[in-house]
Amino acid sequence: MYNRKSILGFLLSAACIALMSCNGTDSEVMPGQSDIQPRGHHVTTSNVMSFSGEVVGTSQLVRKPNSVSMNLHTSGLIDGNAYTVWYFVFNNPSACGSIPCGMADILNPEVAADLLYAAGNVAGNGDQTSFAGALNVGDASTSVAGFFNALFGTNVPSIGLLDPYAAEVQLVVRSHGTMTPEYMPDMISTFNGGCLYPPGVPQDYGVEGILSCEDVQGSIHFPED
Repeated sequence: MYNRKSILGFLLSAACIALMSCNGTDSEVMPGQSDIQPRGHHVTTSNVMSFSGEVVGTSQLVRKPNSVSMNLHTSGLIDGNAYTVWYFVFNNPSACGSIPCGMADILNPEVAADLLYAAGNVAGNGDQTSFAGALNVGDASTSVAGFFNALFGTNVPSIGLLDPYAAEVQLVVRSHGTMTPEYMPDMISTFNGGCLYPPGVPQDYGVEGILSCEDVQGSIHFPED
């Protein structure tokens, strides 16, 4: 059976990650901690948290006038498993009903949320795995809004990133299970590559496999003040 909870499970843990109310609160790197930068080049650093509440790494988000880029360094992943990282962009977080933005805000058109590809990799460097990627303003080519529309019967548009400085950006690490050559490179470049599809969802988001995708870690970057 396809597990719907795995798709957006990181949002259910968003408040825990952002407010550091879980284990690992003694980390020196707090979510949204900002380096002093001119507006043209704004950098924040945030903890990466497992959904069991542990600090497992750090991520850095760089905001520029026409793009955001991220570097995420984490631990606790399974060697030989394929992973992707996704930008969950809330373009207008002031319209969200919670801090940080959460599941209920996805369908609010005023929030203008979207989920877009950031990076992919196969874990295999001991206990450390790194990801890096960039997203340009207006590029919705990797949006997976259609996946959720088919799953939940909604009509959320593909929006992409509108304003790099105003958006709340949540990063989610998604496991695609054991790397399987016949499903590559979709396992590290698409939302559902190598995984089972829910009934009614078109197989447009990576080659279908026999595994179950699962969101395992998250990191939150609040917009600059």
